[in-house]
Parts: sequence; structure tokens; C-alpha cells
Amino acid sequence: MPFRSPLGPDFTRLVIVILCIVAGVVMAVAATPNILLHLPTEMSRTTVTVHALQHAPPRLALVVTGDSVTMNGVNARVLGSELKPQREAWNLGSPGQQLAESLFVADMLPRSVRALVVGLLPADLAAHSTTLPESRYLYYRISGYRPSAEALDVARHLPAPALYDLMTEPQWEATLAGRGMIRISGDLTIRSYLRRDLDLERAHSDLYYPAPYRQRISEEALAHAVSLIYAPRRSFTPSPERLALLLRLRDLLARRGQRLVIVVMPEHPRSIALTSPDYYRQLAQYEQQLRNDHHIELLDLHDRLGELDFVDQMHPGGSGSQQITRMIGAALSTS
Repeated sequence: MPFRSPLGPDFTRLVIVILCIVAGVVMAVAATPNILLHLPTEMSRTTVTVHALQHAPPRLALVVTGDSVTMNGVNARVLGSELKPQREAWNLGSPGQQLAESLFVADMLPRSVRALVVGLLPADLAAHSTTLPESRYLYYRISGYRPSAEALDVARHLPAPALYDLMTEPQWEATLAGRGMIRISGDLTIRSYLRRDLDLERAHSDLYYPAPYRQRISEEALAHAVSLIYAPRRSFTPSPERLALLLRLRDLLARRGQRLVIVVMPEHPRSIALTSPDYYRQLAQYEQQLRNDHHIELLDLHDRLGELDFVDQMHPGGSGSQQITRMIGAALSTS
């Protein structure tokens, strides 16, 4: 005799529907990491860099990291040749990279690496957040990164708990944040159509000079981009949250016999022109405080390039990248 629920056929159907939904969710969570690893998104480079660090050659001595400004601005192959003695150097910057990601990169550095160079813009020293979107951290996890006890201790002692909570979150919860990657993949496709000079393959896999933007945009496009992106800045207020992260990142590297070097990357002259001199005076005072009071190595290049050294409203290129690379190399060789 077939089984009949004492609550009636509607209850049986409801149970079947619920079980089907649960099974679908379980299969989706299980399949999402593999799907994400094959989707072309801005975070796809994370997989390349994680795998590269896990299999780094013993001669690797210098790693540069940061967002697309650093990707476009530092040629690590040239940088390695500028050092005395010459060394293997990598540029592991990625589009939209957050300061918190420098902690993950630092945590994965092989012991052969002597210094981590982190490229930041002035605004990055003033932003308050020390965490990052779940979807960005998810890529580190599915690519094989597992935070060490030291990295977790750094996150645990930050003023805000958000980064520590993210790094200790169960992977099944983090995986749910990856559902939006399909949309992000579509956004990247649209962007590559709008910016025909966007070199996606280089930005994805090049460990030396992953510059995604190679051709200078027109004056009309530049003026439009500046009007959309830049607003007048009148005062610089440093972020205590960011300082706490930088200090703990410095200490983590120091315990491993490695250096942290902060490079304030160049800003476009049109952005500088919109900014009050007070902003840069306050920035300079804060940088001096970082050097003297907190013993952080810092190189300020914010005003070292002209308009022709940029390919657009923010990314250095060509002669600009050459100058940045040589200035970083000179600073590392003399310190």
C-alpha cells in the first residue's frame, strides 16, 4: 500500500517541494566556486596571483601590489633590473584592489621576498573601511588562500570587526555572495567594448606589467572623465582605521624579516588642480608622522608626473610608468 501522509496529499507535495529547493541550493553552493573560477571578471586575476604565490620561484625578492593605478604604473620586470643587485620582482596589482587585500598578499609571500610595495592614492589613506566586499574575498578562498593565524590576529585586533568576521565566515556563506559575479562578468564585457584599449589578457595573467590601459584617450574623453570623477578636495583627514591596518601589516612582515613600503601613487594634474593646497600640506604632515612616529617606509609620488604621462584621468602609462618604476627602484636601492 502506498504511503499516505496523515496530513493529506498537500503536505506531501509541500515536503517534496521543500526538499527540491534544499537540494537545488546545495548544488548551487557546491557548483558556484567552479563556475566563478571560469568566469571572466575583474577578480579573475586573483586566482592567477594566488596560484603564482603558492608556486613562486625561490629568486622572487620583491612584490608590488595595489589597484589598477599600480597595475598600469609599475613595470616589475624593469623594477627588478633597477635594483642592486638585480632581483626578481612581480606586480600583483589587480583592478579595484582594496588595502585589506595587501594583508592576504603579505600572508602568502614566500620567505624569499624581502619587501612588499603597496601602491596607494592619497584618498586611500583617508578612507575608513578596512574590509572588502564578500565577493572579492571569496575569490581568494576558492583560489586556495587560507589565512594564517598571524593574519587572523591582525584582523582580530583592528578597530572594526568586519574584516575578521569576513575571514572567519564559513565558505558556504561566502559562496552565496558570488552569485553577482555573472553580472560583473557582463559589466567587464561592456567595459571592454567601451574601452577598446583594455588589454584583458595582460591584466589577467601578466605578473610583471599587467597594465590594462595602454592607449591615451582623447582630450574630449579626458575632460568628460575628469568632470565625472573629480571634485574639489579642501582638507585631508587621515583614517585611524587604515593606520591600524598598516601598522599591523608592517609588524606581520617585520616578524617574517620582510619590509613594508608604501608608495603614494601619482595623481593626474587636473585632479591636483582641483585640490586645495591645504589638502596636500596636511597629507605631507601625515606622511611625515608615518615615517617618524610609526617608522613606515613611504615614498610620495603624488605630484611627480605631467599630463602626458597619463593615458587617461588616473592611469599612468608609457613615460609615466617608466618614471614611477625608476623612482621606486632608486628608493628601494638606497634604503
